[in-house]
Amino acid sequence: MKNNAGLDKSGLMKKLNAKELKEYVDYVIDTEEQKPLSEMNVDLMDECVDWSLELEGRQITIPEAKIKEITKSIVAKHYKPKRKLINIFTIIAACIALVLSIQFISTTAFHDNLFKDVYNEAQYLIHHFTNNDGHSAF
Repeated sequence: MKNNAGLDKSGLMKKLNAKELKEYVDYVIDTEEQKPLSEMNVDLMDECVDWSLELEGRQITIPEAKIKEITKSIVAKHYKPKRKLINIFTIIAACIALVLSIQFISTTAFHDNLFKDVYNEAQYLIHHFTNNDGHSAF
């Protein structure tokens, strides 16, 4: 009988002894752990852990509160929100919108192109400070 997680328990039990089954199940768990998180088959790992415990004759019961605590710590450790990056993009977008608004108002109300004025001033300063004809800029 093969279940939806992918292990054929009855087939494996016919082919392997208890020690070999334990080694096989541990191998499957180790193989799945080596994969990136997005590719792990968590259901298969869960079934293998349960079967490994069953083979060892152990039964573990974990209180619900402990499971929730462990889950929260795992989520807090591995799944941090990416708000900082979003905040930076929001600030950059707001600055760009502000500059474009000032340009629009300047062009509409005063018929001056702010970008062109800034460009001309920058050209003048660059030319003035890089043109060494024996005179000091200061």
